[in-house]
Amino acid sequence: MSGSDINLAISGLPFPMYFITTMDEDGKSNIMTGCYFCQASEKPPMIVIAVHPSRYTHEIIKKTGEFVINGILADPTWKKHAEYCGSHSGRDVDKLSQINLETEPANKVKPPLIKNAHTNLECKVVESHEVGGHTIFIAEVIAARTNYKKPLIHYYGDLVNL
Repeated sequence: MSGSDINLAISGLPFPMYFITTMDEDGKSNIMTGCYFCQASEKPPMIVIAVHPSRYTHEIIKKTGEFVINGILADPTWKKHAEYCGSHSGRDVDKLSQINLETEPANKVKPPLIKNAHTNLECKVVESHEVGGHTIFIAEVIAARTNYKKPLIHYYGDLVNL
């Protein structure tokens, strides 16, 4: 199998789409669309995300050690916001002010929650590792909630409803 065949096969595994919210050291919130995610442990509850080092979100997570995973709803408006947040940098634009998603304070970390997301996971980084072209952040989930709504999924390079 060639490298492109392997990547195509991997993209056939569905990944949940989510917004990563962060807050920099000056109190400015940022949002990024992501899909590289998995649960790493139940006790303690831990997850793994992968973020490219060129991303502003990467810079903030490295400095603060905190982020929130906000599950993106299977909804056309949320899909539009996911596409926008995945194609613009927080270095250049305040994405949260450009999209119509309401935020609210988190309980245990500084980055905000996206209100009405299907799941919110408040996370503190315990380890990070450079792997290939990305950094994986291993984080403990220190607070969480869900509303059991259907998520948006990344499947074969497309965003689809579950």
